[in-house]
Amino acid sequence: MYFYNDGKCDYMKSSSLKEGQALYRQRAEDTATIFVANGEMTRTKGDQVAIECCQGKALMDGNLRAKVYPDENIYVVNHENNSIYNDVTKFSKDKMDDVQKEFNKYSADDSTIIVRGKDAQIL
Repeated sequence: MYFYNDGKCDYMKSSSLKEGQALYRQRAEDTATIFVANGEMTRTKGDQVAIECCQGKALMDGNLRAKVYPDENIYVVNHENNSIYNDVTKFSKDKMDDVQKEFNKYSADDSTIIVRGKDAQIL
């Protein structure tokens, strides 16, 4: 589960689905909350911009990867610092020089990763 307060999104892992669902229902003080289970965002509540910021963090943490990346490519994923914006750029897996150039163009303040499509492995 991700929850948004005071301009940042935090993550809390539960030991079971049932525990996570109960915790999600109990958290009423957050600006926004999203519930992620098995790589899927199953529930959201709160401010839409804050929800999208937490969704971006879940993406960057690799918790939404199963629904995002098809098999035969490499992806550069950038989450712009303090924003709701995510840039996902697809490359053929034989274009690693282009992948590296794309990765290097983003600010060090952003969260940027390279993801292998066939198994969603963060490189």
